[in-house]
Amino acid sequence: MNKAWKIFIAVLAVTAVLYAAAVKFIAPQYLAQVPQLVKSLSQSYINGTVTLERLDWNGRLEFTAYGIAVTDTRGELVAEVPEAKFGISPLRAFVAPARALSDITLVGPKLYLKMDEGDRWNMADLLKPSDSDETPFYGYMALNDGTVSVATPYGDWAFGVNAAVDGGANPNFAVDGTVSYGGEELKLMGVVDTKAHGRLNLKTDKFTLTDFASFAEAYAPLQKLAGEVDELDLIWENDGENTSLSGKGDIQLAAEALLGGEPLPVAVKGGIEASGREVMLDALELTAGENTAQLNCDINFENMENITGKGALKADKLTLAGQQFPLPLWKAA
Repeated sequence: MNKAWKIFIAVLAVTAVLYAAAVKFIAPQYLAQVPQLVKSLSQSYINGTVTLERLDWNGRLEFTAYGIAVTDTRGELVAEVPEAKFGISPLRAFVAPARALSDITLVGPKLYLKMDEGDRWNMADLLKPSDSDETPFYGYMALNDGTVSVATPYGDWAFGVNAAVDGGANPNFAVDGTVSYGGEELKLMGVVDTKAHGRLNLKTDKFTLTDFASFAEAYAPLQKLAGEVDELDLIWENDGENTSLSGKGDIQLAAEALLGGEPLPVAVKGGIEASGREVMLDALELTAGENTAQLNCDINFENMENITGKGALKADKLTLAGQQFPLPLWKAA
């Protein structure tokens, strides 16, 4: 027992010496490499430039960067981080400097997404293609009080973001985040890798879609779109070969359809359920002008070039051009 205790004390002493050496010698040397490391990493991963205004070290195993900015090849600002705190793992620094970051906290990060008149996003060419499945980060990253600003020819929106990403299982990253807009929230959590393979769960109690009407109206013959989704719980999965969506939710939407002639008021209300590549509408209430009907149908997206489905539309009557027609049941398959 006495011998075991001495061994334990010796190991503890060696560990303390290594820690002290890491703080005194390794950390300063690593910090001196940070500006160049930031530059080299940015050149390896993005088509653009990453700059930082100032770097402060607390004398231990944490440093803070201020004024981080990411610009694209045109010099336009894509992202900025007023303050970022980095924790250092000396043991990882022995293996590779790029793996020395144990945790990152981004305070007030801002991402600027822009779509041009040709429906092309500014992020489309920002990231360089990579043959590697891994990234240099194996730690924990937190995004606190972030903002995503979206600008399109059809409208502008700003979303709040708070999230955490755990890279301990790199190249698989655990994601847990919240996107907020207008006092409502979308919750996203799951695991995804650098090639977008994985499983993500999207949830919300209520999310209003009315503010995004101008974007939807740019791609569909609609106007005055309003509504919301309620009790949404969706699971997205991608195994590298197949992508599937499962879950359910309730929708309430109203708009005016522009199908020639006078705008036609339309509305839908009811439940939607998804399983794999199939979407099911269960007792969806459909209103078009003076007509009200109940829609039940299954739509299969297994072959995107040949979407199939079957359904039943029930209505007591159908009014066309002021004339009423009895319509007890109509089916299609």
